[in-house]
Amino acid sequence: PSLTMGSDSYGECASTNMEVFADSMDVDTYQQEAGLSTCGSQYESATGFAFAHPPPQDQQNNAKGSCDASSCSTSSFVSAIQDGDANMEPQQFPATPTKMPASSEPTNGFLTPQPEYYDTCNHKLYPPHPHTPWPNITTQLKVLDLRGSQRLTDRGLLQLGDLNALEVAKLDNCHSIQGRGLLVLSNSSHLHTLSLANCRRITDEAIVNISHLFSITALTLDGCRCLTDRSLAAISDLCQLQKLDLSQCDLITNSGLNFLRDLQYLEELSLGWCRNVSDDGIKILASQPMRCESLKILRIARCQISDEGIESLGKLTNLRELNLNGCSNVSSAALGNTLQRLPKLEVLDASYCPGILRSSWQGKIQNLRVLELCYSGVRDSHLSYLTNLPMLEELNLDSCPAGDFAISHLAENNVTPNLMSLDLADTDVTDVGAAHLPKFTKMTRLSLFYCNISNAGLRHLASMPSLEALNLDSRDIGDDGLSFFLRSQESQVLGLIFGADHRCRLRPFVQN
Repeated sequence: PSLTMGSDSYGECASTNMEVFADSMDVDTYQQEAGLSTCGSQYESATGFAFAHPPPQDQQNNAKGSCDASSCSTSSFVSAIQDGDANMEPQQFPATPTKMPASSEPTNGFLTPQPEYYDTCNHKLYPPHPHTPWPNITTQLKVLDLRGSQRLTDRGLLQLGDLNALEVAKLDNCHSIQGRGLLVLSNSSHLHTLSLANCRRITDEAIVNISHLFSITALTLDGCRCLTDRSLAAISDLCQLQKLDLSQCDLITNSGLNFLRDLQYLEELSLGWCRNVSDDGIKILASQPMRCESLKILRIARCQISDEGIESLGKLTNLRELNLNGCSNVSSAALGNTLQRLPKLEVLDASYCPGILRSSWQGKIQNLRVLELCYSGVRDSHLSYLTNLPMLEELNLDSCPAGDFAISHLAENNVTPNLMSLDLADTDVTDVGAAHLPKFTKMTRLSLFYCNISNAGLRHLASMPSLEALNLDSRDIGDDGLSFFLRSQESQVLGLIFGADHRCRLRPFVQN
């Protein structure tokens, strides 16, 4: 049965105690064998069960008399209830908030529990037969979402009882969970998604407790900083795992990645901010059987990766997405050579990698749809190497020293004919570059945050028919420019965002 525990002292001894009750149903016998006094206080302390108040004083005196003349066994007491002994008045058995009617008939798929029994010798109300479960809605739950429950502990989780039907469990940001509480998932044989992101106190014990759930296909442990290689050893038993997020698990090492060898169906792996993962770890990962065929998404942001590790990534020929954000030791030439061996790559994040586009990648990223290069020092000359990116839909150049020449090159030479999103925030783009932006006929999202755009440049943007979202923050935009932009019949802008400091100079005007 699922019991609400009221004390942290509940441990292995408590489960043993319950077995004794299940076998004999005799409180006195149990207490004598355990070396406890017959007052029952030890049992209450061990289980933490909150008992009901005893009956009135006159009934207690009657009970004491009967105790002296009999064995006071609980089993005979239960038998008397079931036989309908006329000498036992209903008033002798106080009701509790959890009392249920006695019945052995199933109700809604559950067994209706037997009532509590009152020990007339010790004047204590004991819980019902432990083999008769309380009805619990958790037995039907398929999705359990307790994200952000920072005060939820292992003890609270254990109160949930049976979760046989559970398929999805989200426990993100439950900072007080450590490990034992995940035993509540022991029988969740249908569980396929488990998220424990930012559970900062989660230990290896928690992962060991769920390592037998072979049905899990997605496991998120992002921000669980107490996990070590022992957790990876436990995860190796989850043979159906397809998605694994270990971001910010600082204690994971290169050798721990060896335990992922048997995860043949792994498609998505996140190791971002794992500072102990270096080139050797990437080599181990890339050399594992089936890895080159199964792995499609790899995130190793801020890992200690150099050109040696990047070269090993060339073996992962089925990669669709690669995140190298902050891998500042990777050179442009080495990454370019690796990209040439990844023909299916569609998403690349090389942000915060200084000079990453210094050498030409032309002909190596033909199928790329998304290219993130913010804070990577991309200049006009670097972008001039690119002549044909037919599949590119999103380009992020935030805080790069690229300017009007780069925009002119990309637009006038039709380098990116399918470009839909362009981020030029904090670049060197001016009104001159803005004059070329209408050439991107499929553009729906444009950011010119903190660029040198004036009213004249804003007039050029009014002729972009597909534009849906525009981010502006310029000291030089005023009433006239914005009025013309909004009144333009060709403009289909749905979202107009100004910077947080609202420095654009505007006067109220009426739009027709």
